[in-house]
Amino acid sequence: MDFLNPWWRGRLEENPHLTRWAETPVRGVPSFVYEVELEPYALHFLFGPRQVGKTTAPSLLVKRLV
Repeated sequence: MDFLNPWWRGRLEENPHLTRWAETPVRGVPSFVYEVELEPYALHFLFGPRQVGKTTAPSLLVKRLV
């Protein structure tokens, strides 16, 4: 099943969202990446308009945790 998730293979660089983020001239990291509560049973919702980084931000969080 590791073909479904590049993090299981240790290949963060395969994430297209992180690749595009790394190629942009101005890179911002949302503050919640450092402030989100990760204790068991924590539930978070991430919503917002199109093209604002809703997928990239959790990818940055996973990269920080790995």
